[in-house]
Amino acid sequence: MAEPRVQAVPVAQPAYPAAAASPYGIPPPKHPTAAYDTGANRDVKKLSLVTSLLRVLQVLFALIGFSIMAASKVGGLTWEDVKAYKFCLSMLVIVFVWALILAVLELLEAFAKMAVGGGVKPFIVALGDLILAFLLFGAACAAATVDTDFLSGTPSEFSSKVRAATAFAFLTWFVLVPTMVINLALVASEFFSS
Repeated sequence: MAEPRVQAVPVAQPAYPAAAASPYGIPPPKHPTAAYDTGANRDVKKLSLVTSLLRVLQVLFALIGFSIMAASKVGGLTWEDVKAYKFCLSMLVIVFVWALILAVLELLEAFAKMAVGGGVKPFIVALGDLILAFLLFGAACAAATVDTDFLSGTPSEFSSKVRAATAFAFLTWFVLVPTMVINLALVASEFFSS
């Protein structure tokens, strides 16, 4: 009796070179983010440093703004008496926490060359920046309106502190918008390139 012949089946080779293989399987694709540098693109590194600087400025301005607003207790008036000031203070605190977390992540990615997040991170960051930019602008406008309409005749220490805190809310918004635009552009370029 003749033995059955066994035919060799070709094994599919991985799409990546053998040197790039890791013991954990196929490496994740490297997506361009504002703070990730593959070493081949120096523009990404410059963009990373710009967004990191903008995040540090966001942290600084939001910290100063909510510190001034929280310390504005003069006589019988406090920031707790007006809803617009509560809104402005809460948005400054939220933007401070958001910017602090992202500043740490972007500085880690820029200087330690660690990829934190993955492909979905630019979308989440862009969406978060977009939402916070609109809310912070609304809060700063509300605080400025209350100050202009109701406290314009009272040149007091409370009024000057509220004006300073509102000015820092607007400064925070001015440095939040460029990072929002950069991250939205990265998400759009990633979406349309694939």
